[in-house]
Amino acid sequence: MLPRMTVALPRGPRIHELEQQIRTLWNTLLKTAAENKSTQESLAMTTRELEKDRSLYKGVLAKAGRNGKWSEFLRELGMPKATADRYVNRFRRRKHAEAHGNVLREEITARQIEGWAKRWSQSIFNRLRTIEQQQKFMNLLRLELAECRSPRDNTPV
Repeated sequence: MLPRMTVALPRGPRIHELEQQIRTLWNTLLKTAAENKSTQESLAMTTRELEKDRSLYKGVLAKAGRNGKWSEFLRELGMPKATADRYVNRFRRRKHAEAHGNVLREEITARQIEGWAKRWSQSIFNRLRTIEQQQKFMNLLRLELAECRSPRDNTPV
């Protein structure tokens, strides 16, 4: 379990500004993802900002005695609680890693992996024409991957 963050929580009118900013960022994220016109970089930046704001907001609303305001807020947004919690936890992990001098590896999406597989498989097919050559390549790749080491600390990945 991650340690609890100590953050100066906004009060009064500031809480409403934070709420509005979360609404705006969430809608921006949904729109950007739906239209798919934005670059991955801009989407990642918006996501990080949303993670931070959601974490602060949850710190205010998700405590005992708040009468379920965090859940109510998420329902209004149409945001699943698991998604919100994932963003909050990702922000906390990132902050924890930064505080200890570590950097988290960026998550690779399933879409990126599928893209690599399509490009590389076509390239391999163009070079290795027989089934035997392709199988030999795959076996060697499997062995090489099993021996891979992290460039950072030389540990198996």
